Amino acid sequence: SYSKPAPDFTLPEVSSSGLTGRKISLSDFYGKPVFLEFLSPLCGHCLKMTPIIKDLQERYGGEVVFISVMLANASDEASLKISMEFIKKNEAYWIHVVDSDMSVFAEYGVKVTPTYVILNREHMEVARFIGSGTSEKDLENALRSIL
Repeated sequence: SYSKPAPDFTLPEVSSSGLTGRKISLSDFYGKPVFLEFLSPLCGHCLKMTPIIKDLQERYGGEVVFISVMLANASDEASLKISMEFIKKNEAYWIHVVDSDMSVFAEYGVKVTPTYVILNREHMEVARFIGSGTSEKDLENALRSIL
């Protein structure tokens, strides 16, 4: 029922201590379901949702790969610092990558943060949730559907 796979991407990884030097590709995780979060570290709604994402990651992270695509500039120290602080403050210790030119945001047609895209094992998009009206139950049901 899902016609085309989600676009692959390769982006630099960022952690609470800065760029890790690793590049993360969606295709690295082919065969595993993926929870993709598109966020801006300056977005209040994203911040509000982070404890929910953290809770889901703690419960499903063994089976599902969680990747947060951050709107930040990898070559701008101030921008990176904001991302690092967001990760640290929220103890958001899963994969975070930086989309400096918004090309991945554009490829996925993401116009609002936060946006959550749920991919099955073949990386077909099975669900998408936009904005802070998203409930933990909605996200959890979508995750359960791909396990």
